[in-house]
Amino acid sequence: MKSLGNRILLLLCELLSKYLSKKRLAILTILCFIYSSGKTQVSESCFSSVAHLGTGLGNTFRIENGQLWGLGFNEMGSLGDKTFINRDTWVMINPANNWVQLTHSQGLFEKQASFAFRADGSLWCWGNNEFGQLGLGNKSDRFFPVKMGNADNWKSIRIGYNHVLAIKSNGTLWAWGQNQNGQLGTGNSFESLTPVRIGLDSNWIAIVAGFNISFGIQANGSLWAWGDNSQYLFGDSTKISSNIPRRIGKLNDWTQLNLFSTQGSILALKSDGTLWGWGGNNNRTLGLGKTNNLVYLPTKCQSDSNWRSIASLRVQSLGLKTNGNLYAMGAIKNGNGLAQKISDS
Repeated sequence: MKSLGNRILLLLCELLSKYLSKKRLAILTILCFIYSSGKTQVSESCFSSVAHLGTGLGNTFRIENGQLWGLGFNEMGSLGDKTFINRDTWVMINPANNWVQLTHSQGLFEKQASFAFRADGSLWCWGNNEFGQLGLGNKSDRFFPVKMGNADNWKSIRIGYNHVLAIKSNGTLWAWGQNQNGQLGTGNSFESLTPVRIGLDSNWIAIVAGFNISFGIQANGSLWAWGDNSQYLFGDSTKISSNIPRRIGKLNDWTQLNLFSTQGSILALKSDGTLWGWGGNNNRTLGLGKTNNLVYLPTKCQSDSNWRSIASLRVQSLGLKTNGNLYAMGAIKNGNGLAQKISDS
């Protein structure tokens, strides 16, 4: 079944990227979500040969047997194959065979940026660098993977609109790119073209980067936010922004966070399996029923306590429960504003 699922998913990747390369690959994102329990990557535990798969607005990447491949829109050189040729079949991006993980920005075609990890812990980047988001010390675009710095202990990374957050294997938090709203967390508004460490803590386990805003969760389950809070996204009932990480509430049970950049809203999971939301709710993506009101504080979404993971699309949110059932909230036909089951386990 793994082999069959692998072939079906890759076939859909090729078809969607070939015919829908200038639209968000929503169907593919849903498939990735289902098979990876909410991550925007398909892990090796899901498929025997495909280690990771990531989709952007117009192109798709996959890592298979340690090799990095891509297809789709490439007029701006965002695929990283040293050409500007759109690809409707898979092309090898780099001959190395030790790629293990990748992530991809969701910006416009001309603003695509990609990052990938190798097995040795090194971080590589390519694509648009208008905001210095590649972390290479300048703002020159790269049309093939380039190693970022000399560090070989990177663990995870998240790409915002014009800045990047990353965690190293020692739990330290790093950021680079634009900083006009304090989204880097450095205590000022100066951009950084190379990674800069944020604070002294070494217990960061999760991060989220959005449009001029950042979030993080520490190992003790505490939730932190920094950057632009003009839309009440911090979840502290204020519009007070911060250029350093600011703790949100006093609870220590947060485990997962998902930011809807297009909706200005947040969904988060707690250790007891409950789902919480706050921020904008124009398309009822928070699953709070038939209300479009702005939510100023973390609010429990229904009474269920068996949520496993969450993900976001443009005007919908998805949730996977521990029983394997998939639910959707938001702009859904005949929707009632609550989570509705769209797939059985």
